[in-house]
Amino acid sequence: MDKPKVLLIDDEEMITELVKEILSDTYDIESSNSSIAGAELTKSGNYNVVLSDLKMPGLDGIGVLRKVKEYSPKTDVIIMTGFATIDSAVEAIKFGAFDYITKPFEIDYLRQKIENCLDKQKLNAEVGNLKDIVSIHEVTKALSSSMGLSQMLQLILDLGCKLLSGDSGSIMLMDDSTKELSIGAHVGLNADIVKNLRVKMGEKIAGWVAENHETVLLTNGFENDKRFEGKEPRKEIKSSMVTVLKFDEKVLGVLSINSLKSVDFFDDRALKIFSIFANNAAFAIKEAKNYERMKELDKLKSEFVSSVSHELKTPLTSISASIEMITGGYAGDISPEIKKFMDIIKNNATRLVGLVNDVLDFSRADGGVMTVNKAPIAITELVKSVVDELSPLATQKGLQMIAEIMPNEVVIQADANRVKQVVVNLVGNSLKFCSRLISRVEYLRNSLEPITA
Repeated sequence: MDKPKVLLIDDEEMITELVKEILSDTYDIESSNSSIAGAELTKSGNYNVVLSDLKMPGLDGIGVLRKVKEYSPKTDVIIMTGFATIDSAVEAIKFGAFDYITKPFEIDYLRQKIENCLDKQKLNAEVGNLKDIVSIHEVTKALSSSMGLSQMLQLILDLGCKLLSGDSGSIMLMDDSTKELSIGAHVGLNADIVKNLRVKMGEKIAGWVAENHETVLLTNGFENDKRFEGKEPRKEIKSSMVTVLKFDEKVLGVLSINSLKSVDFFDDRALKIFSIFANNAAFAIKEAKNYERMKELDKLKSEFVSSVSHELKTPLTSISASIEMITGGYAGDISPEIKKFMDIIKNNATRLVGLVNDVLDFSRADGGVMTVNKAPIAITELVKSVVDELSPLATQKGLQMIAEIMPNEVVIQADANRVKQVVVNLVGNSLKFCSRLISRVEYLRNSLEPITA
């Protein structure tokens, strides 16, 4: 396990050498006798703790503290001071110092101060990990929603920037036919630039990431990154995370989240969260594409059902009209026996039209476009009409239908055709499975439901 890194800044060389020698068994400790040079060392962001004297030429301890917080915000500073400057040390804590220790000090006491600081950092890391888990869980829930691709892409990018505190970013999608990436969603980027942007595999950062299936953390516009030599740097981007979006090893696109604030804005922890988020995002993009495909299939299905229903209703209407003409005597007189058969044909044609309408209704309901036309309807008359309409079917089965209805009429606000459909279905099913000689249709006023037996 790596030792915690400590930087000691003091203009007294004897103190720095002594402290280094004693603490080197526990910490990876470096020192500087120049406050300015010491502060510059923290630009690397690799130190856990900085021990800084308060009174020094050049930069004093407060100045070192400010520089450290600018260069490496996660590095803690402990101020070393004499009794005469305790007030200044307390002031340093107000500026963000972790603690202070007075000179002369015992080494064990200094060691305890450093350990307290490291314990605090560990606790913060654990709390941060817990927050990361909760945040990723919340993001995963949000991405599980069913929505179109464009809406999902923008949601992914907005959630990613919020989760990782990025101030710009983009999602580029792969065109399988041309093998080119184009912008699907963006935040904080010039719309005119991204509108017609096309990136081939291997080109620019996005094309390189897509081709190599890698996740990269870039700083200072990647101008000193040897992997991207010859590619135009983006100096306005101080820190950036870029990764490939893939599902079942198929490249869907490239996700990038950027910071325009500071070079060390993103760290290894942020990169780990970014990778987990990207995996969830890739799955969400795949599901959004499936959702759009299913909607397209539903549309085609509805169009097919509508077309087939129209083609069926046209000949059925013609059959019904022809039967009306025959039974009306337009083709000459017909015998009672022929009229009986014509009535059966007419009833079945009417039933087929009803079935076609039912299919259309299911299609409309599935598409959310089914209409209901409310109007006052008399339930008693409606039930009677259903019994009259279905009586021939009962007769064919050797059954007798009897309607027992409350004498007082009840009028309700409803769609007459829809209510009749319900009653016809209930009574029709009763006739289909009824084995008695009598089928009774009873209407109970208090329940507004037909009872069949």
